[in-house]
Amino acid sequence: MQSYQVEKAVIAHWATVRRTDEQLARIRADIIEHIDAMLPKRDAARTEAVRKLTLVTDQSQKLLEAHYADAISIEDLKREQDRLAIERAAAERVLAQSTMGRDSLITILDRCLLILRDAQEQYRQATDAGRRELNEAFFERLYVHDDDIIASDYQPEFAKLNDPDLAHALRPERKHPLDDLMRTSVLSTAQRSVKSVTEVTETPESDTNRPKDLPTHARRNDRSTGRPAIWAIERPRGRLPWEKERTTAPQDRGSNNLTLVAGTGFEPATSGL
Repeated sequence: MQSYQVEKAVIAHWATVRRTDEQLARIRADIIEHIDAMLPKRDAARTEAVRKLTLVTDQSQKLLEAHYADAISIEDLKREQDRLAIERAAAERVLAQSTMGRDSLITILDRCLLILRDAQEQYRQATDAGRRELNEAFFERLYVHDDDIIASDYQPEFAKLNDPDLAHALRPERKHPLDDLMRTSVLSTAQRSVKSVTEVTETPESDTNRPKDLPTHARRNDRSTGRPAIWAIERPRGRLPWEKERTTAPQDRGSNNLTLVAGTGFEPATSGL
């Protein structure tokens, strides 16, 4: 396929991203419920991080004073400084991850849903750099077959947003330790993705090229990834051939067919066969 044919197919595929107003309303309600459930925990963690940071600063000062008074050795000083540095970094990480308020999070959510409401038209109107940013933000992979794009893999955050049972998918996050949740929750992943989606006309193109191999069969069927739940969206024409035929996880790129030709091959049979 030539580049203009690929781009035409990508534009057509973006029509599959569009969601109905009813679907968007459900997604919005589920995410806001999740935000309201998580913000009290996040705010409590932020308060604790501020307290910890103050304590670490005070301990650092006292530690230096003790060293200057020859009360502790240089070895003990370095060991305690290393410990305090780790505690300071942990507290600062929590503070950095908890700066956005409820209104800001909902604004990000609404921007994300706006893209889903009319995705194809917004993609069509974007600049070349903007289209690249949109593709990278939404899709992990696009599958081309017979001069057409027949399927895609969504990025994890958008796969989660499009989960038919989003409320159930979000529920386990509320049971995780807060530090883990703040790294994996829709509250943070949506923030990172929507930033690139909503600033597509201002973001310079990157020369970074990160080729990825096809996902393994085990990964594709791992329920922890949530993939099977949204295959109806990612696979509008049904599952891909290699997902149907392969019974073991692929180790390398190549054909899914285990038998390609008869034992004699294309050439006439010889005495060695």
